[in-house]
Amino acid sequence: MSNLVEGLRECAAAHPDRAALITADDHRISYATLDRLIDRAARHLSAAGIRPGHLVGLSVAGPDEAMALVFHLALARLGVASAERGASTITFDFVLLQPADTDRPTQPFLRMGFEALEPVPDEDTLPPVESPPGDKVFRIFTTSGTTGRPHLVAVTHAQMLTRISTYWTAPRRGDAAEVQICAIGLGGSFGTVTVLKLLLGGGTLVFSNPRSLAATVLRHKVTSIVTATNVLQSLMKTLPIAQPATGLGPLPGLGVVLVGGSQMPQALARQVRARLCDRIETSYGATETGQLAFGRLDQLSDAPFAVGRLGPRADVQALDEAGKVLPPGEFGELRMRSPGMAQRYEDEPEISTAQFRDGWFHPGDLGCVMADGLLCISGRVGDVINSGGVKVSPRLIEEVLLARPDITQAAAFGVPDRDGVEQIWVAIVAHAPIPDAELSRLLGERLGPQAPKFVLQMQDLPRTENGKIAFRALVEIGMRHYAEGTARLR
Repeated sequence: MSNLVEGLRECAAAHPDRAALITADDHRISYATLDRLIDRAARHLSAAGIRPGHLVGLSVAGPDEAMALVFHLALARLGVASAERGASTITFDFVLLQPADTDRPTQPFLRMGFEALEPVPDEDTLPPVESPPGDKVFRIFTTSGTTGRPHLVAVTHAQMLTRISTYWTAPRRGDAAEVQICAIGLGGSFGTVTVLKLLLGGGTLVFSNPRSLAATVLRHKVTSIVTATNVLQSLMKTLPIAQPATGLGPLPGLGVVLVGGSQMPQALARQVRARLCDRIETSYGATETGQLAFGRLDQLSDAPFAVGRLGPRADVQALDEAGKVLPPGEFGELRMRSPGMAQRYEDEPEISTAQFRDGWFHPGDLGCVMADGLLCISGRVGDVINSGGVKVSPRLIEEVLLARPDITQAAAFGVPDRDGVEQIWVAIVAHAPIPDAELSRLLGERLGPQAPKFVLQMQDLPRTENGKIAFRALVEIGMRHYAEGTARLR
């Protein structure tokens, strides 16, 4: 199997009546039906003039995620590359619109819809749509862009299949196929790999309105949820409060919550265990490499900065300032590689040369690898805030604040004041406003001279399309406060 969607044909042959997709309105799409829909959509797109070699803009986010996924897989079956249509740096040959989209792109476009996928006469006599070779680009993903402009990463069918084959998955209960909600979105690398692994393994993907998450889990006997920290925080607000006296607690049958992206605050982890699922798994990776490390959260809590243990084919090393490989347990700048790793950024040769070197990807992360393969991420190169000679790691500040149960998000960063001196700032999100004096006392007692001088209390932190904190936006907020004279010491 060299093409991603060939495996779906195999599932359709082996399990024709098994549910592949369950839509948000509880419509069940079997594997046999999904395979037919993908072929119909592929013929529909081909008739509209879409050909291999084209780049198609396609958003696989809501509200019509199930339909968008079908068209996404149809493009893959044709050997046509796609990318998120909101990526401003990409010129598309064609754009696919969801029914709710109201804009009219300047490029040729086609509006998706299941009405275009009705059976055609003598359909059973038509040959299956021929799938492309594995070296065709499957999808162009955008990186998170947390500290700068996002980059474009092209991933071929073969690379994506390799990422899927090396990707960790939660143990299934008995012989039953996995039933999963992917609440992280299907546009990014993490969500895409997770969903494709599920479908190629014969599992069922359930689409759910976030406001009815608990009811959906119970109704469809969902066994796993894949999400990100910021999404999980919003989902928890939709769940009933745990009541031990009445037995209302973790949802029965839900075996694991897999969380990617930023690390989870302790307070959020306690809520998830009490009200959603007592098993939380973490995943660390990059758009450029795929997922590299996995672990159970309760087994990582004693190791500072731990994000999981390396997968069997992942390789990560810490380097000193001279580029020499450090022994296990010593912190330095990380380099990493994996079998499904990309080799460059699209149309960015200088940045590609800097970050892809000698078969390794250099993400700019700081950390270490323990002797047992435990990966620890302590921050990013250049993240250390130097305020007039006082140096502090943002992670240290964030961990002090996130230890409080009422603080759900925290991000520390440096902002140059009017004199160009970097000052220590932190932005937090809490259940309710916290008095400045209380924050000042907490930070002063725990951090001393390394305590931030300015605290922003926000309703939410700005984030990129991939759900990671947009630090550049936070720095711009701080600089605006200086320019307007509204920066106030805590």
